[in-house]
Amino acid sequence: MVLLTPAPDVMIRSFTLDDLNDLCDLVKANRAFLREWLPWADRIQDPRDEAPYIEMAIDKESRGEGFEGGIYVRGALAGSIGLHYISADTRSTEIGYWLAEGYTGSGLMTACTRIALNYCFKEYKLNRVEIRAAGANLKSRAIPERLGFKLEGLLRQFHTVHGKLHDLAIYGILANEWKG
Repeated sequence: MVLLTPAPDVMIRSFTLDDLNDLCDLVKANRAFLREWLPWADRIQDPRDEAPYIEMAIDKESRGEGFEGGIYVRGALAGSIGLHYISADTRSTEIGYWLAEGYTGSGLMTACTRIALNYCFKEYKLNRVEIRAAGANLKSRAIPERLGFKLEGLLRQFHTVHGKLHDLAIYGILANEWKG
């Protein structure tokens, strides 16, 4: 189980099936905010809707192929961060993240991403980490920009949200570029 602590009152830990209710409640309470960029938020109506995601996350972590974890602030679930995959061949991964609206704007996600990057480069010995964000999602794009990622490209009209095509910004950072 991955357990990281970016700050004294903040913890990142791998999801378990015990997190189904809290995760569902958080998504439901923040649906209007999340759905702007995360279309899956509309599909979460009941804790059973989250079960396949958490089961996939547990399986992925058990195989050493990534993790999905909750971000907890003073014990309360505030969002999620994870490594979508781990490629042994290229020693690379992609970090994905989201926060409930009340936790945005405080630097929390930047701190969590920073600690996740340290984990990627020190524990997994990865060479490359990628973050993808919708081109118009400036708040999400600001995180890799703050952390020294390079904008590697923009996939035009590649990402679909609610039937509308958006550009997708791809950021990358290499182990030898990380000043963590």
